[in-house]
Amino acid sequence: MRKSIIIMALALVSWSVYAQHDHANMHGKQEEGQEVKRYDTDKKFQDQLGGLYESSLILTEAFVSSDPALVKRKAVDIKKAMGKVDMKLLKGQAHMDWMKYSTLMNSSIIVFEKAESLAEQREAYATFSANLYKSLKAFGSNGKEAYYQHCPMALNNTGAYWLSDKAEIRNPYFGDAMMKCGSTKEKIND
Repeated sequence: MRKSIIIMALALVSWSVYAQHDHANMHGKQEEGQEVKRYDTDKKFQDQLGGLYESSLILTEAFVSSDPALVKRKAVDIKKAMGKVDMKLLKGQAHMDWMKYSTLMNSSIIVFEKAESLAEQREAYATFSANLYKSLKAFGSNGKEAYYQHCPMALNNTGAYWLSDKAEIRNPYFGDAMMKCGSTKEKIND
């Protein structure tokens, strides 16, 4: 237990140093053309990550419905799915990258649960989605298909991404107000 706490603390310190020097990507948001290092990953880890991705689809639908109370309830499922991803299956830089991505996703989950407004939740959702995307690209999901989609008008016209299991656009940043706003930027079939 103590060793795990020390490892976590070191990872957070190293992530803090990294984040201070990553001004263009402060919140872990994915930009087009940004490369993600691919790792040869244990299939068990990929299955666990695939479970997290599947749980995220239900969260996305809560955002599509523009229901902040539902987002809070679905955040509990995301937290459980995150807890099932065993980082001990990763070594070296792969482990460090997962720590970086998972730290940002866990921070987003806290916002989902505690935020008073849907706007705050959606801002955190952009960070969560970008880091889940990076995780799927880096580690794979053992064959799960994902569409990485983008709305240029989201978050006050700064744009934001999300993952879907369907090519059809169902915008989680605007819901019914602009359901079809966006496009698929990448299809992940790993």
